[in-house]
Amino acid sequence: MKYRNFFKPHYCILFFLAFSIYNLGFVHPVYGHVLKTDGDIGAVVHIDPEDDPIIGQETTVYFDIKDKTGKFSAENCDCVFSVKKAGNSIYSQPLKGTIGSYNFPEKNIYTLELKGAPKTVGQFESFTLTYDVRVEREGDAESNIAADIASESNPLINFLAEHVPHIIIIGLVLLFCGYAIYSDRKKRT
Repeated sequence: MKYRNFFKPHYCILFFLAFSIYNLGFVHPVYGHVLKTDGDIGAVVHIDPEDDPIIGQETTVYFDIKDKTGKFSAENCDCVFSVKKAGNSIYSQPLKGTIGSYNFPEKNIYTLELKGAPKTVGQFESFTLTYDVRVEREGDAESNIAADIASESNPLINFLAEHVPHIIIIGLVLLFCGYAIYSDRKKRT
């Protein structure tokens, strides 16, 4: 058997280390908020509740607007918040400060659009920013609150749920290494 040398403990440990380093290359950071820009103006959108709109309930949208030139101010902006579905505008309202709201009627992918123009010419550049939002969350308020409390109160469960495939693969590799070490020691005795 020419594969016997592979099962020696030092080869097994090298395999485990190489496998771990290889898997680290596939871990990518996940960002809940994305900065969109148009010229000198950029904004990050925050959606309440928890960046996951609930069908049939009012969703509050906050725009954290930044200006590279420092000239932007919400008071001097004719800002309009719009919601689009399949490219068609289904809702529009003047923005109050940097806050808008909307009640999503059904599951779908919506586009939130923020258009801004200065009340005084030259105050800042006009801009248009768009954000795609997937609306899937449904259910009554009580079950959503219970799920929110459960997810916030137990980060271990959240971690395990997100990393089940990794845990299984690492477990199998450890089992393989344990078997290799056991069989090597059994042969020595």
